[in-house]
Amino acid sequence: MEQIKSEGADLVIIDPYILSGTDLNYTNTLINILKKAKAKKYTIITDQNNIYNTSKNNIQKDIQKEIPNIEIIFTKKIHDRFWICNRKTGFYVGTSLNGIGRKLTLINLLKESEITAIVSYLHDHSIINSGG
Repeated sequence: MEQIKSEGADLVIIDPYILSGTDLNYTNTLINILKKAKAKKYTIITDQNNIYNTSKNNIQKDIQKEIPNIEIIFTKKIHDRFWICNRKTGFYVGTSLNGIGRKLTLINLLKESEITAIVSYLHDHSIINSGG
């Protein structure tokens, strides 16, 4: 089985709903996944309109407190979900983190040409800079 090695990498997570969890279990699960990735830098690209904060759960603040080397970027320009390491390897996820295990979904490795196209799109639309 091929693995995406994120330890020490720059990890870009693109998911318009990744910060939409509404309970502390979801927040803790996401924080644990990010910590286990052991990335050098995390960039989450998401849609701010999909964050449902409650008085007991502010997922964005909780994540930024637990993962200090994280940058959260907001855009409405992307619908699909991708995890990309060092702009070289990555995978496509058919559902958001909170949907995994609830319905049939796929996780597929991305081809190098697909990663190049995604990173170029992010750069061309000023979502990320060219250096990382």
